[in-house]
Amino acid sequence: MPSRTSEPDPFWWRDAEPTRPRRVEGGIQISSTRGPIARTWWSQRFLTVLESMGLGGRLSRGRTYARAGQIISLDVDAGGAVAQVQGSRPRPYKVRIGIPAFGKLEWGAVAQALADDASYAAALLGGEMPRDIEEVFSASG
Repeated sequence: MPSRTSEPDPFWWRDAEPTRPRRVEGGIQISSTRGPIARTWWSQRFLTVLESMGLGGRLSRGRTYARAGQIISLDVDAGGAVAQVQGSRPRPYKVRIGIPAFGKLEWGAVAQALADDASYAAALLGGEMPRDIEEVFSASG
């Protein structure tokens, strides 16, 4: 039988009881309770990119929390989004997704490329995201 020392078990969590997120009153809740979260092709593309970065497990938990209304606040700004989420711990925590923002030069190149093809302007003015818009951004650096 192995001897026990007075040192704490470094894997204390393995025997811990599973905990559930603490309820949130008035939290932000998505309308989808089952199935895919993304409602548009471009939001699905965004999630696919995040999953390709090895964030699948965190995204899965995030979907569960979003469906349960565990998001306390969400602030979206140029270059990223920050959410305050109530998990199973007593205090909410912050989650941040950051994306390098384009500067004036890059935006100028993108705007010019979009202006050069009237179909982009028509789609954007019609509230649609053009399917090949990624190529415009890639070509603009």
